[in-house]
Amino acid sequence: MSSPVGNAPGGVILTAVRENIADMQRNRGWIMALGIALIVIGCLAVTYTVSATIATMVYLGYFLLIGGAFEVIAAFWARHWGGFFLGLLMGVLLILAGIITLNHEGGVAILLTGIIAFFFMVGGIMRVVAALSMKFSNWGWVVISGLVTFILGLMIWRQWPISGLWVPGMLLGVDLIFSGWNYVALASWLKRVQAPTA
Repeated sequence: MSSPVGNAPGGVILTAVRENIADMQRNRGWIMALGIALIVIGCLAVTYTVSATIATMVYLGYFLLIGGAFEVIAAFWARHWGGFFLGLLMGVLLILAGIITLNHEGGVAILLTGIIAFFFMVGGIMRVVAALSMKFSNWGWVVISGLVTFILGLMIWRQWPISGLWVPGMLLGVDLIFSGWNYVALASWLKRVQAPTA
């Protein structure tokens, strides 16, 4: 006979959490290996930023092509739906964007870098203005964060279009390194933690 606690919503949640933690602990070695691999790939991307930028653009191009193909298929699948032409147009545009990206990786990287720099600068200014006008809790840290974001965007913009050759690869590498560290930290935590008991 199952216990009342096990049948209660809290008991079910506790059982699910316990099973998930136990499952992750069994795969802790793979999680650690994934984290280390991501860190190594991220360091390579940061070291060889131009190659990483080209690889990122190729990945983006194929992603756009596949997404566009799915959009077109979905549009024809539900062609009696009122948004058929909109879905078809979106799919065709994504496919065209993918083809352009794959044929002009450098140009697309430069364009995206300019957009990134613009959003960094505008986002940083908006963050500073919001923090100074509202003065909410810890607003000083938000001002510093906004200033750092703005300066980063300005540095990228001042080196544009040359920065387009290394910024996407650099951002990819940094993201991979942080993701890898998260997996390594998770694997280390799983080694110490015990699954909750009922």
